[in-house]
Amino acid sequence: MAGDFLLDDEGDVRIENGDFVIGDAEAQHIDDLIYSFKGDWKEHPLLGAEAQRQLKQGNSLTKLKKAIKTELENDGYSNVDVTINGDEIYINAERT
Repeated sequence: MAGDFLLDDEGDVRIENGDFVIGDAEAQHIDDLIYSFKGDWKEHPLLGAEAQRQLKQGNSLTKLKKAIKTELENDGYSNVDVTINGDEIYINAERT
C-alpha cells in the first residue's frame, strides 16, 4: 500500500527532521471514517459514522457498530468486525 501523510495525536501533520512523515495511514483513515460527521468531507458529504453524535444522542452501541461497519464497507473494507469496550472501539477489517 502506498504511504500517506501521518498525523500526530492532535491531528496535525507529523514533521520529523524538517520533513513530512509518510507511512501506513490505514488506522488513521479508519479513525477519520468513525469520527467524521456527515458534511465534513466536501467531496463525500454523506461520509462519516458520526460516533460522537450517536453516543451523545444515547443511541445504542448496536446502532453505532452498524454505522461504523456500513461506513467501512462503503469505503472498500470487507470482513469488518467492530467491538466496543467501554470508550474504546476496536476494528478488524480487510482492505479489498
